[in-house]
Amino acid sequence: MEELKVIVEHLDLPETEHMIFRSNHVSNYIRLAATLPRDKEKLLADIDESIRYLKSKKNYDVYNHDWTK
Repeated sequence: MEELKVIVEHLDLPETEHMIFRSNHVSNYIRLAATLPRDKEKLLADIDESIRYLKSKKNYDVYNHDWTK
């Protein structure tokens, strides 16, 4: 998640361009969705929240955890 944050932080798309960002595959720790560049700040906030959440967990099973909670 920290690496993803760096990538998103450095994305510099013109306002006239649009990129759909999805991180919703079963192998992803957290489901994220955004349309860039419009949702960049929200996506970064979601990534920060995800980083805090993941750091707070000591014993969790990434593949069997219910991420909707």
